[in-house]
Amino acid sequence: MALVQVGIKALRFSSGEFLPSEPIYREIAEDQESQNEYLPLDELAEIFADKFKAYKASMKELESEETA
Repeated sequence: MALVQVGIKALRFSSGEFLPSEPIYREIAEDQESQNEYLPLDELAEIFADKFKAYKASMKELESEETA
């Protein structure tokens, strides 16, 4: 089994300040490691690209309303 980092967690003090962060790992089989290495990144890139396009379109619309 191989460990793959899938995230980071950071708890907080009662004052709201962050405690030191800790990585979150998931165990995967050795043969799955090479198969799934880039697939989630490609899917995430598509999602973020769509969100950014929508953001840019809304910003352009706001700018045109402000100049009118």
